[in-house]
Amino acid sequence: MLQRTQKYWENRPEVYEMPFSEFLREYAELLPIMRDKEGRIGNLDLRDTGYVPMTEEEIALHKKDWKAFSRGRGFSEYDIAEYGRWHKITGQTDNLEYAINDTWRRLLPDWEMMIYLKHIERAKAQGIKLEPRIEQSYVSILKKYNLQTAKKNIKTKSNKVSIIQTMAHNENDDW
Repeated sequence: MLQRTQKYWENRPEVYEMPFSEFLREYAELLPIMRDKEGRIGNLDLRDTGYVPMTEEEIALHKKDWKAFSRGRGFSEYDIAEYGRWHKITGQTDNLEYAINDTWRRLLPDWEMMIYLKHIERAKAQGIKLEPRIEQSYVSILKKYNLQTAKKNIKTKSNKVSIIQTMAHNENDDW
């Protein structure tokens, strides 16, 4: 794993300045780092029997100042810089649709594409002019995402029809 400095994490480009491939590399680098660090402070996975919920005070502090919350849990300034970048690329900083801090349950299909598209769309809505290479990346990912979504919708519709046909067939069976 690469050794990064605190300044590296604090001075990364905005997501709308990155092609999707660069965004994906950074996301892939940060994901295991976040899993490891969150795992050290107590189990934060809701599905696990060892889950440690935050107290009301911790929830309030996290909402008010996540950096102070993190310091209170023993994280260093370097850790906070890393997490700040995670917070940014996952869309949490900008409250983007689909933005979730979930290092264990990232099961939304094509989540990385969805959140990248949301970053770019937010920048465009704010009137930010994208570099041509970023615009090309955006258009390419949007086409790919739409194609994959269309294929999933077709599959889902055919599954629903199949289930309905099975149910109708089973109604005629003697139980």
